[in-house]
Amino acid sequence: MAAQAALSLTGVKALDRTLATLSVKMQTKLLKKAVRVSAKPIVDKAKQIVGGAAERFGFLRRSLGVRLRTYPSGNTVAIIGARGPRRRTRGKITSASVGDFAFEGPDGRIHVPAFYAHHVELGTVFQGAQPFLRPAFESRKAEAKARFQSKAAEDIEKQATIIAAVAAKLATLPAALG
Repeated sequence: MAAQAALSLTGVKALDRTLATLSVKMQTKLLKKAVRVSAKPIVDKAKQIVGGAAERFGFLRRSLGVRLRTYPSGNTVAIIGARGPRRRTRGKITSASVGDFAFEGPDGRIHVPAFYAHHVELGTVFQGAQPFLRPAFESRKAEAKARFQSKAAEDIEKQATIIAAVAAKLATLPAALG
């Protein structure tokens, strides 16, 4: 079972009311931008932590990133971790079969960090855990929350300005035609 961490925002009722006035498509677009901006400090901290003894070639650090997912309910989440193929390949692993996030090491083997990142984070029977995602989340969640709120407010204000300008032009249109 995958480990999960959640960050909930409270006290943003005005932001929520303003979002409700926008179209669903615009809400999704604005939320995706804000979620991506808020996830950046967590990813940066995870890269900093994993850059230590947990890595041999630096492939895991280079593969860390963010993938956004918007559910039909409207919730947008950031999935932070090792980017890689969406599923395992059958047979021999080659860099062509797994895409951009496969690296050939100096030992000549193909390394796909998405296949072993969870072993580093949680440990195995043979290797102790060397967590990098959980500590990164815990240390940067306040910053992520602040960045989300400021980016969402900034983007909503920009959109409100655009809507007001369009409404003003539309208001002058009937006078010009009549």
